Amino acid sequence: MYEVKGNDLVKPRNKDSRRRHTFLRRVLDLCAENQGAGFAVIFKKNPIKATSKTSMYTMALQYLVERFSFYLEETAVGVTNGIAAQDCQGIIIADTRMRNLDLNVATSHLSFIFGHPTGQQCERIIEAPTFTHSELSVGIQLTDIFASCLYAQYYRRTCGKVPGALDYSHMGYVEPYTDKLQWSSVKAYKGFFMRGFRYLDHSVGA
Repeated sequence: MYEVKGNDLVKPRNKDSRRRHTFLRRVLDLCAENQGAGFAVIFKKNPIKATSKTSMYTMALQYLVERFSFYLEETAVGVTNGIAAQDCQGIIIADTRMRNLDLNVATSHLSFIFGHPTGQQCERIIEAPTFTHSELSVGIQLTDIFASCLYAQYYRRTCGKVPGALDYSHMGYVEPYTDKLQWSSVKAYKGFFMRGFRYLDHSVGA
């Protein structure tokens, strides 16, 4: 058993690895060919007053649930590009971290679904997230690779000029892929069109 880690594919020290980048392109092509829809929450952290990992994780999950729910609603009425109308529901499968963290995140998810006005509208989301080990799931491995591409992309955009920052300039080629895969809503929600990626800047005041 062997797991291809996204971080290994994008890291600067492997920038000249033709084999790795050919594999990465093929993974992204596979996602596009199968009508994959990209959702992500990207944090720019505050290096001095860092938000707790659990808080960021639960916050990110709530945004993902909201956007994923909109995607399911649009798929149900037939406005998702290339997909026929179908009554659909969705479940979130996530890479496991630690048992206590998984439990806290799942509990927070249920509190959001049942106790928050926005969460209560996410009626197509089934249960709390299911957690699995990435080495056992092709889907989680694909997600890990996609997330690593986004990490490199946003790091290059927002931190590339910071003194001492790592150089991810070799990853510029992934932007057309991630832009194509990012989900965008057809309908407006509360007056706004939604996108699959949410960028949160916590670095203010650092």
